[in-house]
Amino acid sequence: MDQTDWKSFWDDHYAAGQTSLIEPDPLFIAEAVQLPPGRALDLGCGEGASSLWLAAHGWDVTAVDFAASGIATLERLASERGVNATGVVADILDFPAAAEFDLVTLGYMHLEPEKRQKMLSAAASALKPGGVLIYLGFDRERDLSHVDFPHELIATQTELRSELPGLVFERLETVTHEMDFGDGPVAYPVIVARAIRVASAGLVIQRSDPREAQALLEASHAMMLELFNPEANHFLSLDALAAPDIRFFVARLDGNTVGCGALAIRDGYGEIKSVFVDPNTRRAGVAAGLMQRLEAEAVSHDLKMLRLETGNLLEAAHALYGRLGFTICGPFGSYPEHPQSVFMEKRLG
Repeated sequence: MDQTDWKSFWDDHYAAGQTSLIEPDPLFIAEAVQLPPGRALDLGCGEGASSLWLAAHGWDVTAVDFAASGIATLERLASERGVNATGVVADILDFPAAAEFDLVTLGYMHLEPEKRQKMLSAAASALKPGGVLIYLGFDRERDLSHVDFPHELIATQTELRSELPGLVFERLETVTHEMDFGDGPVAYPVIVARAIRVASAGLVIQRSDPREAQALLEASHAMMLELFNPEANHFLSLDALAAPDIRFFVARLDGNTVGCGALAIRDGYGEIKSVFVDPNTRRAGVAAGLMQRLEAEAVSHDLKMLRLETGNLLEAAHALYGRLGFTICGPFGSYPEHPQSVFMEKRLG
C-alpha cells in the first residue's frame, strides 16, 4: 500500500474500535520510567497509548499521527483523564519539529528504507542536546514468521545504528516479546533502542594524559570525600591513572575538557574508573559517550567483562550504568564488602 492507502486503513481501523494497542507497551514503559519528565514527542502515536502514559507521569506530550480517528481517541482520553497530551494530525515524515524535545518515541513504525531514514533523521533532529530517543520495532535478522507484512520494511540493529549517527546508544538489543493482536499471544523479536543526542557535533572523546583532566578529577575526589567514609573511597591518583595498565580518556566539547573516564586492564576483565562529567554539561550525552568509548576499548583488548565500583549514594550513576546493561554483582578484585559500595558488571560479546 502507498501512504494514502495506509492512512485510510488506519483511520478506518481506529474509527471501528479495532485497536489492540490501547495500553502502552511494557518495553516502552521500562525505558521511559527511567527518565525525568519533560517535553515528549510521540511520532506515529496511533490512539496514544504511550502518549497517555507519559502525560500521566508528568510529561508535556505532543502526539502525531496521520489517522484523524486515532488522534480523536487520544484527545478524548486525555481530556477524560485530565492529562496534558496534544494531538496533531500530520504525516510524521512531514512534521516540522524543532530541536526542543527531551524525549522522542517511535513504536513499530516500519517503513521503506528511504522513508525510515527520513523518519529517524527527523526524530533525532527533534531532540534537544541530552534528549533521548526510544525506538521499538521488529528485527529483520530474527524469525519473522508471524509478521504478515513485507519484511523489507523492517530494520536491523546495524541499520538503526548507521542511520542515527548523531546519537549515542545507551541500549540496542533484540528481545523476545509477547504481543497479542487478537488471536492470542505470540512471541516476536523486538529491537529495543534507547539513544541520547550528544551536546553537539563538537563532542570528541580521545586518549589523553590524566593531567589534562586534573581539575575534573580533583572535583570528583572532593565530592567522594564529602559523601563517603575514607575506607569506602577507591579513586585513583593522577600518577596511578598514568600507569601502563590504564587507558585514560577525556571528553572535549567545543574544545573544552568536560568529562573523563578510565579503563583499567585487569586479569580477564576491564574495570571502569574515574568517570566524571562537569556538572554544567550533564544531560548532554557526555557520560554515555565516555562509557561507550571505554566499552569499545575493552572489546579491542578482547576483554569479556566490565566491572565497576561506585558509591551507594550516586543514584544517577547507578541509573546510567543500569541503562547501559550493567547489573549488580558482589565485590571483585581486592575490594572489600562495604555498605557504601555498589558493585556492577556487564558481559561483553
